[in-house]
Amino acid sequence: MPDTPDQSDVPEQDTLEQEQSAKEQHMQVDDISIDPEFQYLLPPLSKVCHAALEADILENGCRDALVLWEGHDVLVDGHNRFEILKKHNLPFRVTYMKFASREDVIIWIITTQIARRNLSSLQLTYFWGRHYRADRHIHGSNQYITAGERSCHNDNSSGRTADRLAKEHGISPTTILRAAQVSVGVDAIGEISSPAKRMILEEEVSITRNKLRELSTADADYVAEVARAIEEGTFEHGTANNVAPEKNLTDPDPFTTRVLAITSNFEDRLKNLTGDREERRSTIRSLINELEEMYQQA
Repeated sequence: MPDTPDQSDVPEQDTLEQEQSAKEQHMQVDDISIDPEFQYLLPPLSKVCHAALEADILENGCRDALVLWEGHDVLVDGHNRFEILKKHNLPFRVTYMKFASREDVIIWIITTQIARRNLSSLQLTYFWGRHYRADRHIHGSNQYITAGERSCHNDNSSGRTADRLAKEHGISPTTILRAAQVSVGVDAIGEISSPAKRMILEEEVSITRNKLRELSTADADYVAEVARAIEEGTFEHGTANNVAPEKNLTDPDPFTTRVLAITSNFEDRLKNLTGDREERRSTIRSLINELEEMYQQA
């Protein structure tokens, strides 16, 4: 009786898949392109997890195929595995996925990572914001592209997008819009310093979401100052040069001001409720989400 082949060696039955498999056998690591933006959307593994993955691949081979953007040979999933495979010159398989645009790739990576990983609160916020911005670009808005990313408008179109993504991610539309501003701030830092962006997303530096939202509308010189301070390890909560601005004692505390704004808005929304139970629940959930966001930033 012939040996039973390993599952990974069983040939595909579909002709198209057979042709693809034949192509995969000739794929070399140098044929695969790495897109920095796609790579930055993938939180790096801890040293312990990376070492465990490397040991497993060395012992058992790479069981999961790398995912490439069809027609571009750009890696969209499997960056940690690819790094290990390239380091040890090991064989691998690839599979292809069709995407209409870069933004479609970004959304696929984000939704895959959210479903797959135990992400930090800040990483989730960044992903929600990048999802919103990519979705807006796909549907014809340039509000969050290059210079337009420096502001966050609340027109009807952005409101509809925020409502839809809020339901998808189980958060409030307001949280989606604020996450978009946070992601713009993170990416503005990344344009100046890739290490600083990585430090923010890995939470190696203490920086609030409010500060990141401030950076989304800040001038380039100030963003560069903050990026340098983060990379050099001199950034502290406050200003980039670590000198806290003088507080005007006649102004209310910013935390109190924000709480009052949220509760005032909540009161106005309650007055406009129609009595529908689901609408009430949605309104209350929105308040809880916004207060939870404040709690995490406190």
